[in-house]
Amino acid sequence: PSNLTYVVPMPTAKPTSAPTRPLFSYFHTSGNQIVDRNGNSIRLSGINWEGTEGPGYRPLGLWTRNYKSLINQVKEMGFNSIRLPYSNQMLRNTSVVNGIDYYLNPDLKGLTPLELMDVFIEYCGSVG
Repeated sequence: PSNLTYVVPMPTAKPTSAPTRPLFSYFHTSGNQIVDRNGNSIRLSGINWEGTEGPGYRPLGLWTRNYKSLINQVKEMGFNSIRLPYSNQMLRNTSVVNGIDYYLNPDLKGLTPLELMDVFIEYCGSVG
């Protein structure tokens, strides 16, 4: 299929000794449960942030708002996950991100579609 969901765990700092728990601080599975970094069962409550699968290769709304503000609002509303659609077209070196107000989002300028997703995933991980 040409549209897939892109889900990537956010790694924390690499340990200096053998880990006793996962190296990542993200939701993962344990048996038939989704658990947090401490092994507590969680319930996913998420939104779909569409747009990355389209010709702009970026989530919608970035022409009018800062991505950190949008992600912060999602968290403040009680959601704990964001689905970023994925497209195979994003892998082509001819795919150019567009439709972003770089005055509001200066750190996104010049990024490839996958680099853009990395920035969003990293920020989501930093705010929990």
